[in-house]
Amino acid sequence: MKFKMTPKNGYLFVIKNLFAIMFSIMIVLANKITITSDIFSSNKEAFFSKFGVLDICLFICCFLLTNVGITIIEKIINLSQKKNEYVERTKNVKVFVAFFMLLIICWLPCVLTFYPGGVFADTTYTLLMAKGEAVINNHQPLLYTWIWEIMYGIGGLFALSEYHVIFLCTIVQAIAMALVISCFLYSLYKKGFSKKFIIISTIYFGLFNLIPLYVVSLWKDTFFSIFFFAFSVLLFNIFWNKVEERKFIKWQTILLYSVLAYLISFSRNNGIYAFFFFTVVLLVYFAYHKEKRLLKYSAIISFILICVFSVIRGPIYDSFKYNVDDKVESFGIPLQQVCYIIENNGDVSNEDMEVINNIIPQEDIHKLYCPLIVDKIKWAPSFNKEYLNNHYRLFLRTYLNIVRKNPIKALKGWALANEGFWDISRQNGAGYIHNTMWFTLSYPIRDVVKDKCGFSFQNLYSVDKKISSALFAWFIFLSVVIGYRRRRGGSYLALMPAIGIWITMIVATPLAYSLRYVFPLVLLVPMGIAVMIAPKYSLLNTESFTEI
Repeated sequence: MKFKMTPKNGYLFVIKNLFAIMFSIMIVLANKITITSDIFSSNKEAFFSKFGVLDICLFICCFLLTNVGITIIEKIINLSQKKNEYVERTKNVKVFVAFFMLLIICWLPCVLTFYPGGVFADTTYTLLMAKGEAVINNHQPLLYTWIWEIMYGIGGLFALSEYHVIFLCTIVQAIAMALVISCFLYSLYKKGFSKKFIIISTIYFGLFNLIPLYVVSLWKDTFFSIFFFAFSVLLFNIFWNKVEERKFIKWQTILLYSVLAYLISFSRNNGIYAFFFFTVVLLVYFAYHKEKRLLKYSAIISFILICVFSVIRGPIYDSFKYNVDDKVESFGIPLQQVCYIIENNGDVSNEDMEVINNIIPQEDIHKLYCPLIVDKIKWAPSFNKEYLNNHYRLFLRTYLNIVRKNPIKALKGWALANEGFWDISRQNGAGYIHNTMWFTLSYPIRDVVKDKCGFSFQNLYSVDKKISSALFAWFIFLSVVIGYRRRRGGSYLALMPAIGIWITMIVATPLAYSLRYVFPLVLLVPMGIAVMIAPKYSLLNTESFTEI
C-alpha cells in the first residue's frame, strides 16, 4: 500500500516524532553535562562527559516513551472532551470584574509585603534616565524609561515622594497585569470552557508565587510580559476557529494588533525578533491554508509594521543617539563558543587567534572563561569592546571559520551557554525571582503588613525549589504539538510568539539560567492547556462569532 502524505497520516506523524526526537536529544545531552559549582563555574567545573552506547539506548527509550506519552495525553483529552459541547456563554461584564477583583485581592498581600516594590540594579539606571540625571539610551528600552517619566510626571503634579512614585508604578503594573489576565480568563468563560478549568486557571494566576512576585518586581521584564501576554490573548481569540480568523482584517483588530506588536517590540530589545518570528509563521500559515485574502492583508500589515519598527529602531534612534553600538550584547554565545573551543584545545589557526587576541588576550580567556555566563569575559578590563564594535564582521568571519573546524566543540560550548533554557533538570538563582532579592539595593523595601499587623507573608513567597525555565518552554512546545494534532487549526499560533522569545534566548542569551528572560512562558501555561483541550474545529459553532 502506497504511503500518502496527508495532514492526517503525514504531517501529524512528523510533528509528533519531531517533538519526541528533540525531547530525547535534550534528555541525553542533559545527562552528559556535569556542573559542580554555580553560574561562575570554570571550564573544569562545567563540562560534557564522553558519549557512549548507553546514550543511544537512552535516546531510543526516551523517544518511545515520549511517543507513548503524547498518545496517552491525547486519548485522555479526547475522552474528557467527548461530552463537552463548548456552548458559548453570553456577555457578562460582572464575570470580568470578578476575575479582576479576585486577582487584585490575591496579590495585595504581596504588594504590601514588598512596599513600594522591588527595584533592581538595571531599574536604578532607568530611574536616573527618567529623572534626567543620566543620558537616555536604548540599552534599557526607551519605552520602559518613558513609562517611568510618566510616573515621575504624575508624582510631580501631586507632590509625591520618590517612594510614592515607585509605589504608584507598582500599582499601575498590578492593575495592568490583572486586566490582561482577566481578559484571558473572560475569553475562557465566553468560549464555554469548563468552570473547573477556569477556577484552576484563576488560582494559578492568583496564588502561584512567581506571578505576584513579578507583579511587585519593577524591571522591564514585567511590563514586557504584560504586553506579551496581551498579544497572545489577542491571537488566542483571533485564531480560535476559521470564522474568527476573518476578524484579522477588520480595522479594530488591525489597530489592536499593531499597538500590541509595537509594545512587545519596544518594551524589551529582543521583543522585535519574537514579532518577526511570529510574522513569518503567520504568513506561512495563511499561505499553507490558501487563505489568499488573509495572506494579502497580513503581508501588507506585517510589511508596514516591520518597516516602521525598523526605521524607529534604526535611523530615528540613531538621530537622537539612543542606540548604543555594543555588539557584545548580541555576540555573547559566539564569544562563549570561541572561548570553549580555545579552552578545550580546539583547532584554531594563528590568524584566527590573532583576531581573538585583539578582542581579549588568550591568557585572560584561561583565567576568566565560564561556560555558563559571558559576563566575566565582556566585563574584563582587557576586553576590547571598541575593537569588536568596529570589526564585528571580521569577528563573525573568524567565528564561522573556527566553528567550521570544530563543530562538535562549538555545539558543546553553545549547549553550555544556554543550558538552562533547554535542560528541564536544572535551574539557578541567577535571574530567578525570589523574596529576598531587593533588601540590599538602593531602594530598600518595607514590610507594611508586618509593621501594621505584627506578622509577615514573606514566607508565602519563598522560592526554595526553583523550576527550570526549560520546563515551561517544553510545556509550550507540547501544547503546540497536541493543539495542532487535535484541532488541525491555528489556535497554536497564540503560542508562537513565546517560541520566538525562547529562540532569541537560545541564540543570544548572556547567561545560561535566567527565568526573567522567558517569564511570559509562565503566564502562558493555562493558555497552553486551553489550546490542548479545546474542542476540534469540527465541533465548533462556526455560525457564531466569539467577541474579542
